[in-house]
Amino acid sequence: MEHKKTHILSLKAQISILIALIVLTFMAIGVTKIEMGAYSLAVILVIAAIQAYIIMAYHMHLKFESPFFRVMVILLFILFLAVLFVTFLDYIYR
Repeated sequence: MEHKKTHILSLKAQISILIALIVLTFMAIGVTKIEMGAYSLAVILVIAAIQAYIIMAYHMHLKFESPFFRVMVILLFILFLAVLFVTFLDYIYR
């Protein structure tokens, strides 16, 4: 049988991840207070994407998985973006 190596993050790493997520959350809240017009949504989405990466990489342990899983997650996001793109095209041209 194959022995899977478990990846347990240290307490220091978990606390730094928690602090990073909290800081990014407050940054997203702060962006709403700044008048940037249409760029506000783009900045908030970038911050949310960074948060999603941190959560997937460390809490879902994708950082420690085989490259196959990473490729599958990337392909899933590409498919998700394609569906969003087609949906917005349908919405725009109605």
